Amino acid sequence: MTATFDAVHSGDLYKLGIRYSRQHLDRLEKAGKFPRRIKLTPNGRVGWLATEIHDWVRSRIELSRAN
Repeated sequence: MTATFDAVHSGDLYKLGIRYSRQHLDRLEKAGKFPRRIKLTPNGRVGWLATEIHDWVRSRIELSRAN
């Protein structure tokens, strides 16, 4: 059985309402506050797992509604 995963690229993040700079995403990732990117190609193209990004967005919505 082969698992398939959807990747989200930086342009897709913008479409999802995540309008952070690359530097800010780096800081959030290092602090464990944003999903870690994955390397997609040997040339350095990166992305994020769509499920992790959607979970992160959901958690932000829940956090904003809890206050």
